[in-house]
Amino acid sequence: MKYSYSVKTILRKDKTKKDGTCPLYYQIILNSDLLRLPVGKSLKPTDWDSKKSYPKGMKLSKLKRNLEKREQSFKDFITDCELQDKDISLEMIKNFYNGSGTKDFYVHFEKFCKKKFRTIKPGTQYHYK
Repeated sequence: MKYSYSVKTILRKDKTKKDGTCPLYYQIILNSDLLRLPVGKSLKPTDWDSKKSYPKGMKLSKLKRNLEKREQSFKDFITDCELQDKDISLEMIKNFYNGSGTKDFYVHFEKFCKKKFRTIKPGTQYHYK
């Protein structure tokens, strides 16, 4: 199925903080449905180019590159789902953003073992493997 989608970064001027900065969000439109996901960064409106939807200036070039990479990862995810004939929903995109849905039990168990192995002796570690 062919999907129409748009991915860009926006500055939420309606959510201005006390220090005068506004949060950045990824705006994803999939078949006329809107999803906004927080970037975790805030900028002053004077540092934002609203026409290009990117930060202004050389000092923010690293942030711009990171935003472009993340936008491209969203686009790649949607394209991959299209190529695999999967039905795409905003919930799937949100799970991709959060990193959930791709991990199984063993990934969580490995994390648990790494933490636990710091506090237990090698003889006990054997039982976890």
